[in-house]
Amino acid sequence: MSENIDLTPSPRVLRMLGEIDFKAWQCLCEIIDNSIDSFITESTSEKSVDKPTVKITLPQGTQNDLEPSGILRIADNGMGMTFETLNKSLKAGFSGNNPVDKMGLFGMGFNISTARLGNRTVITTSTKGSDEFLKVTIDFNELEEKGHFFAPVERVTKKADEKNKHGTTIEITKLRVNHIKPLYQRKKIAEKLGKIYGRIIREQGIKLTYDFLASIPFNHCVWSDERSGQSKENTVPAIIKINHLLDEKKYCSTCWLWLNNFESECPSCNETIAVSKRQRRIIGWIGLQRYFHADHYGVDLIRNGRVI
Repeated sequence: MSENIDLTPSPRVLRMLGEIDFKAWQCLCEIIDNSIDSFITESTSEKSVDKPTVKITLPQGTQNDLEPSGILRIADNGMGMTFETLNKSLKAGFSGNNPVDKMGLFGMGFNISTARLGNRTVITTSTKGSDEFLKVTIDFNELEEKGHFFAPVERVTKKADEKNKHGTTIEITKLRVNHIKPLYQRKKIAEKLGKIYGRIIREQGIKLTYDFLASIPFNHCVWSDERSGQSKENTVPAIIKINHLLDEKKYCSTCWLWLNNFESECPSCNETIAVSKRQRRIIGWIGLQRYFHADHYGVDLIRNGRVI
């Protein structure tokens, strides 16, 4: 008779994830990433969403009267999740996304971010055509008291006017008030999100609102690549294009692991099905901006359309 050892960590681990030093706006981005990934997945299938939207809503009031009982809400009208996807996605360390092609790594990023923002998270989701919402409540205090990770799923039948509703809503409460307060710089955060997601929300036609303020996609304003300047030694173009191949290596998209050249299978999962050769390439440009600005300068590193 074989015996098993339960390797499920203490629920306290989830609370500890909340101590990772993410700023509040960075936590929001980890959640927004998954919403945008949902839209991109739909746009490549026959399930594209009409007017894809992500809405962030702050707790009512101001930062001066913010209470832990307030609700921070992130909602999208994406494809939503089935029970199976939801069950996997809430596990710390799990990702249903290929990290090469997508922005979000739902399990880890989601758990770190929600734990950093508050001690209680309610996820409500539904797919197109479903007659019900799936609702899960993760309360760190309750999990620690019970000593296990089990979060029951509530199935809520849709009302008549909700039949065509789909997407995912994250509601965070038992807020970490001091950490949340900087989010009330509404205009600044809305502009920051417009800079971070500018390219992708412009290309995908996604509407991103931050507490009812539209996040306007940021556009770089640079001189034409036909223009140039002169240094002491030579002519300097106004825009320098970059397309540099670093190397080509085997990669396991399941374990997110780069392999050595002599390895044919992934040393983590011992499989070959998800192993393929991938180029590691830097693509971009450096340009001269057409105006001076105290903040608009420097180098943006972009991964899959999102400034990181």
